[in-house]
Amino acid sequence: AIWRNAGEEMTVHLVEGEMVNGRAVVKVHMAHERGGFSTSTVYTISGHGNVAVDHRFDPGESELPELPRFGMIMTLPGDFSKLKWYGRGPHESYWDRKTSAAIGLYDGSVWAQTFPYVRPQETGNKTDVRWMSLTNGTVGLKIAGAPTFDGSVHHYPYEDLDHVSHSQRHGAVDIRPKDVVTWLVDYRQMGVGGDNSWGARTHPEYTLPALGYDFSFIMQPLVIENR
Repeated sequence: AIWRNAGEEMTVHLVEGEMVNGRAVVKVHMAHERGGFSTSTVYTISGHGNVAVDHRFDPGESELPELPRFGMIMTLPGDFSKLKWYGRGPHESYWDRKTSAAIGLYDGSVWAQTFPYVRPQETGNKTDVRWMSLTNGTVGLKIAGAPTFDGSVHHYPYEDLDHVSHSQRHGAVDIRPKDVVTWLVDYRQMGVGGDNSWGARTHPEYTLPALGYDFSFIMQPLVIENR
């Protein structure tokens, strides 16, 4: 439960910036007072628009449960609805559920990445992603891994998956596209488990113990040439 709202509960302790070799470097340090853990993020911004992100998790001294996932989340306007990625696909894949998903170049709409489970839940993750891009037909944003990441996109606020009606359980009823795109860029998320088809615990090798983790990626602006 301590991870459920961890991002919102963290306090910013430091924001500082400087120029280093012609690049703007912004450092942000955040801490969770109750949990004792912290994150440090360094954004290195180049003159041609690339942003290198180096993100670190420090568990501190407290005893903490395993992390469900570690990464970052961002929100884009709803018209950034065209997805392309080089990684496992074309269907969703997870750390312990990816043998059937071959590495290749794939594309599709953002909305198509949501699988209509009977009960809306985590969906659409892509593993071993080398790069992933979202565009609106004119401009876009590309994220390149260093070397890989887990990524998923959703045509609604991700928290919508937490607000499922108890009287209407079918995904087609409960989850609808909205004028927003949520993009999750993860170092990794734990496996789904369920070896007995439903309730088996995730194998230890597919979990994220509360240890120190480092995660890097590069954001690159895209301009679409119409010919």
